Amino acid sequence: MPLIKKSCIEEIKAKVNIYDLVSGYVSLKKSGSSYKGLSPFSHEKTPSFFVHPDKNFFYCFSTGQGGDIFKFVQLKEGLNFAESAEFIAARFGIPIEYDTARGGAAQNSSVKKQIFDINELAAEWYAKNFWADNPTAEEIRRYWTQDRKFSLDDAKNLRIGFSPLNDSAMKTGLQRRGFSPEAVKKCGLFFAKDADFDAFNLLSRFRGRLMIPIADVQGRTIGFTARKTSFTPTDIAYEEGKYVNSPETEIFKKNAVLFNLDRARRAIGTLGYAIVVEGQIDTMRMFCSGFENTVASQGTALGEEHLAVLKRYTDTVVLLFDGDAAGAKAALSKIPLFMKAGLAPFIVRLPAGDDPDTFIVKNGAKAMEEVLSKGRESPVKFMVEEMSGGGIGALSPMKKDALVRNIFESLAPCPSAIALDGYIEELARDTLSDIRAVKSDFAAWRKKTRTFQREDNKESRRKNVGETSRKMLTNASYDALIVCLNYENVAEALAEVIEDEWLNPEDPCEDALRRILVLYREGIGFDISEMDAHLEAEAERDIVYRAYGEDKAYISNPAEAANDCVKKIYSKYCQKTIDDMIKRLDDPALDTEGKRRVLSGIKALRIRAKTPPKTIISQTISD
Repeated sequence: MPLIKKSCIEEIKAKVNIYDLVSGYVSLKKSGSSYKGLSPFSHEKTPSFFVHPDKNFFYCFSTGQGGDIFKFVQLKEGLNFAESAEFIAARFGIPIEYDTARGGAAQNSSVKKQIFDINELAAEWYAKNFWADNPTAEEIRRYWTQDRKFSLDDAKNLRIGFSPLNDSAMKTGLQRRGFSPEAVKKCGLFFAKDADFDAFNLLSRFRGRLMIPIADVQGRTIGFTARKTSFTPTDIAYEEGKYVNSPETEIFKKNAVLFNLDRARRAIGTLGYAIVVEGQIDTMRMFCSGFENTVASQGTALGEEHLAVLKRYTDTVVLLFDGDAAGAKAALSKIPLFMKAGLAPFIVRLPAGDDPDTFIVKNGAKAMEEVLSKGRESPVKFMVEEMSGGGIGALSPMKKDALVRNIFESLAPCPSAIALDGYIEELARDTLSDIRAVKSDFAAWRKKTRTFQREDNKESRRKNVGETSRKMLTNASYDALIVCLNYENVAEALAEVIEDEWLNPEDPCEDALRRILVLYREGIGFDISEMDAHLEAEAERDIVYRAYGEDKAYISNPAEAANDCVKKIYSKYCQKTIDDMIKRLDDPALDTEGKRRVLSGIKALRIRAKTPPKTIISQTISD
């Protein structure tokens, strides 16, 4: 892949602020001069991800990773550096310039970038065919408006398209634009028949189908759901299916995509909750009827990864599944997942035989609004009614006990002790049981099954690892690093006091400090925006990002803190040197005179260790 011009990289860095980039993935809240949110790299429940717009970098305390706009995209999208630059440039409308012009314009970009571009061009081409002035397009529009009961404005808003039987125009266009055969093969729009793997002889996967684009949270087209129509051929077995979805590709992972989240996330943030339905047609009907905070899983069962994505935007969801036994069963099966994800689920029942699409078509949006506002059930109430058949009072004591224990299993994954206690109290009320008895049974059940305890131990081990890591970092060198990053004049003074040999080059924290002090000693100084030019090792860069993100409020007197660091760093250096000299005494090759010199050196070093090195000017340095 050709190199992107350095001037282009610098232009991207100058024009794109990390807040604007990251806020498309994470719901960020102001925290001092920075912003924080849930980590986009892990399934955490307490925010530990920080963005610093003033210095244009991020740091994630849960994973220990930090970096600039390019690093964020590399981690989040799984791209290399060049691909991340292309990604950001495309997102913010910045032209990419390459050092070489070999190949077509498209072939100069990465395969992953080309797959994004191909899917976007396909969405435009399918839409063009939907709106074409020909009998086939007219019939498709009639199917959309009369059979599916959507408006033509809905089609425009949803970017609905049609895939004609003959796709030669699209393949010719892709070839003319210079897309590589590899990208065409991997984009998910085509497949090979009879072992013909020529990229531009591949067959269309979606012939004669209504095309529904699937977008990622950034709004980029990453795949399609294709609905069978009267024009769909049946000469290939898979074409008989009512719906055909894009296969998984480098840019489309079904277990990580929520359909319509790109359009819904703003409404979710405004309203404070998301509506979760089962299918794309249901989602589109809800969205076009004014319920813009609606999403659905993508061609697969709703799973933990989907909910981890949703958790970044809200703590509350409303489950709106089909009004039949299968819909109720689906809701029951999802409650433990929502509990584990730290999401509060409410359930809304639709009349038997209805799904969100058919209900709105028959009854209108106002009727759905009334159902959503008046028909919400808490997860506990829903489980009690479903499992008891609506007759909790008719159950024998033993059957009631069995029902309660089943519900314990669904509630146990809830990570909040306060929320869990509330659910247990509600369970006691809804089952007409004594609260103390239910709490006692839950405690006994939890102890016996040890399920909850195992989860607690895992979380505890994770926290302990984090705390141990933090203790390892929070030493004199790390504190000196924090001071240097926040107080330039103190850093200049430290550079004249701390000697290179005092710092261990094998320790990422100490070596990062050494390199920064060298820059100040040479009159260059350190700018965190030039991190890559100053620090080569990723471990060192991550530590510096972390140190810069630490709360500096506890440093009331930077000079005093720096002097304390100098003493401790020097003392550590002396002690390590003494330890090394003591080990030399065990060397059988060392003669009597050699041992005498070593012992003399140890004595002298112990005296030096008690004498603090010179310190910097003792004064309070304010921000």
